[in-house]
Amino acid sequence: MRLTHVHLWSDGFDFSLEWFTDKRDQQIGVGISPGENQYETPYLYVNPYPFDEKMLKQQLFIGQWHTSGWNGIKVEWKELQNKTIQEISDNIYDLFLIAQRNYE
Repeated sequence: MRLTHVHLWSDGFDFSLEWFTDKRDQQIGVGISPGENQYETPYLYVNPYPFDEKMLKQQLFIGQWHTSGWNGIKVEWKELQNKTIQEISDNIYDLFLIAQRNYE
């Protein structure tokens, strides 16, 4: 498995990194968006790709499943903003572990 450097996506001005499994075309993107046309407020996303709809059965402790335009976990930043840096980091890692179940 491998990680990319942090990307700055010019279309939404969001930052992300991609984690790749050892299998072809399997990855998880983890990023933060400041918001954009269809989403007015900042959010965190964790996107397993390719996405298996069985993932929608996985219960989330924060955020919700997003399936319109892109598939993955979307957490509104207001759900995170009052947490400590350690709590936010732990939440992101735990969401990443949930996304990894996409490949089981």
